[in-house]
Amino acid sequence: MIQSLLLAFEQSKIKILNDPILIGELQAFEETRLPGGGLRYAAPVNDHDDCVMALALAWDAAKDSTPVRVEKRRQ
Repeated sequence: MIQSLLLAFEQSKIKILNDPILIGELQAFEETRLPGGGLRYAAPVNDHDDCVMALALAWDAAKDSTPVRVEKRRQ
């Protein structure tokens, strides 16, 4: 999910609110290589990543959906 979110930012497929908490979490978010070769994505120790993870979950749910067109009712 995180790699998909990163790609969405790189390809300008996602826009976010100008929220200082979210932006701060995104800027602090880290990728760590584990001894077995895997990757761990998380906030630094004593920081938070709740907003980043919520954004990643929302992007994962929305990225493959078909946009819905809402038409105004005629009165």
